This record gives sequence, C-alpha cells and structure tokens, in this order.
Amino acid sequence: MRLKDFSACVMVDGVELKEYGVTADHSDPEHKITCWIASEEGKKFAVQWKCWSCLRKDASSGKVTVDGIQCKGKIIRPSSKHDTRCCSCFSDSTGTRDFLFSRVQLTDDESYLDHAVSEQLGEIRLKIVFGRAGGRIERKDDLPVPPSEEKIHERSKKVISHRVGFAELVKHDGSRSLTSFCENNVSPLVFVFKYRPLEILQANGIAPLIPAVNPKAPPDALDGDVKIQEGTDIDANIMALENKLKRLRSQKEASLKTGPQAKRVKTEIKAEEASTLHEYKPITPREVIDLT
Repeated sequence: MRLKDFSACVMVDGVELKEYGVTADHSDPEHKITCWIASEEGKKFAVQWKCWSCLRKDASSGKVTVDGIQCKGKIIRPSSKHDTRCCSCFSDSTGTRDFLFSRVQLTDDESYLDHAVSEQLGEIRLKIVFGRAGGRIERKDDLPVPPSEEKIHERSKKVISHRVGFAELVKHDGSRSLTSFCENNVSPLVFVFKYRPLEILQANGIAPLIPAVNPKAPPDALDGDVKIQEGTDIDANIMALENKLKRLRSQKEASLKTGPQAKRVKTEIKAEEASTLHEYKPITPREVIDLT
C-alpha cells in the first residue's frame, strides 16, 4: 500500500503478501489506509516500509503494533541514504522474539469471559510520525512483555482464527540503547493490515477463488490428479474447479463453431448441395412420377 510519500507491506519468506480490498480514509486526522492480507499459521512475517521522497524535510519514526501490542520504532533520518526500514520482532532489554502467525486458543472456561480483548486483535499497524531524531540514550522503560498463548473465550465479541504469536526468545549479548525522537505537529500516516486465513477471505468475497494449477501444464489444462493442501477449504477448491470445467467446455463449444472442423463440415455440406444440383432433372408436363 502507498500513502503520500510512504509505502508499506507485510512480508513472508522475503515476499510481499498480496493485499485485498485496499481502502484509504483521508477524512481521519491520521491519514489511514487499510487492506486485508492472508495469514498462514506458523509463518514468520515482517513489516517493511519505504520513504519515496528524495528531499526529506523531517525525520520519520515508524512504530509497529501487532494485535494492539506496541513494538519499538525505526527511524529514517532526512540525510540518510537508507530509505527503507523493517520490523520483524518484538524487542526489549532481554532479547528479541520474531513475529509469527499462530492459531487462537479458544476456551469455554467462564473465568476468561471477562478478560479484555484488544479491539486491534487481528490487525498489524504501522504508524509513521514525523519530527526530529536526537542522539543515543540509555534504555529506560521496557515495553510490556507480549502475552504467550493467551486464551480467548469462545463467546468473545472478537473471535478470530489467527493471532500474532512470538517465537522463542533470542537473548541480547549486552546492553542496548535507543535513539531519542521528538515528534512535531505533522499528521501521522497509518497503515493497517487486517489478517485472516485465505479461506476466510475467500468465503467473505474479499479474496478471489484461485484453483491450484500445475505450473508446467498449459493455462487451460486441468490436472487429472488434484492435490488439496492441508488447511485449505475443500468446498472452495471444488467450486473453483467446477467453474474452470465450465469455462473449458464453453471454450470447446466455441472452437467447434469457429475452428477448422466447423469449416470442413460447412465445405462438405456445400459439396453435397452442389452434387445434388448436378443430379437434378427438370420434370416435363407429361412425365409420371411413381410415388410407391
């Protein structure tokens, strides 16, 4: 997605995730743009953003929030040759934990019914603020430790399949410092990535149904042996394949009407008509025709 001089995306295995239903809200004081992305359980991800302006007046600080959990910011200075930043983990004084998509743990334990669930559950946000970057300072207050496998009551108003999880802790080898940043009054830019499993996006009409096709086969060929990947919606795959079969039959009918076979049949008909005309003999008035 792109908003003014900045673009942002969510990456998995070094590849940008496809974005669906991109909408921008310029009426909000915080210029906001939103889209949907497909999450896959167990996959690590990163948020990457880029400043496309060659002449940057202010420094910018990108702050990533996952499911309402705030992470450390990354700064792009006006004079810096580097215009891209990436955030792939939660970091504190003890170490780092990579982001990954994980399955929500549901429970029917009534004690969890009153637990507050973040309104931003199921969302990855990047907020870019502008101002002036200062020097390095010692780390003071740590961010709160992210929840680990926190359960959600099955009757919660915010029940989804996936949430952001955190990989094992990778400890730091020494103390870390931070860069001070003083914000100005320029309106921030907000990128919101709402994530759900692909089959959920397809079922709600957000993502198109795309049947699995053998890359070595012709575009219109249908594989005899269809393999369904684990975790995919089988009904959705069946529907997509049935639609493809209908298209192939329509193409076949169209080719029979306009292809070489149709021309050959038409030529044969013309030849038969011609031979019939040559065999025709006019009937004289006195000629008797035997109808028996």
